Amino acid sequence: AGLEFTMLGGIICKDAVDLNIKIQGKLSAEPNRYLWPGAGKTNTGDVLTIQNCTRCIINGGGVLDGNGVTWWDGFIMQELTHRPQLLLVLDSREVLIEHLTLQNSANGNLIFYRCTHVTVRYLDVITDRYKQRLLKTDRMIQRAREQGVWKPELKEVI
Repeated sequence: AGLEFTMLGGIICKDAVDLNIKIQGKLSAEPNRYLWPGAGKTNTGDVLTIQNCTRCIINGGGVLDGNGVTWWDGFIMQELTHRPQLLLVLDSREVLIEHLTLQNSANGNLIFYRCTHVTVRYLDVITDRYKQRLLKTDRMIQRAREQGVWKPELKEVI
């Protein structure tokens, strides 16, 4: 508990039965999006992917942090079209996700496709909306300056 780890690329758990993932500290995506595999392209890897698993539990009371700020920035500037999901569960059954904090996803926080018997409870989902808005405002001002249409009265565009 209390330990922090940074991933350079996502974790994929595939074809497992009785899978138990405990996140008790902080598990973070690499904050530099340029180092992330497939950064911004159609094959951008997700942070944690569970695929074709049966009886899967993800818990532990820790934090899964997508370090989404640089991804939000790139998306606002239209530099990329794809961003990683924080926790993606595909083609799985009997899934329990509980007692976690999902934080600053680059895209979606918790996504399910073709899953059955799923229970999600006791999650905190945190997104730094202030930082998102600040980035958007800064980028809009930067664009207006680059295009020669900057007017000082536009400084608070959100």
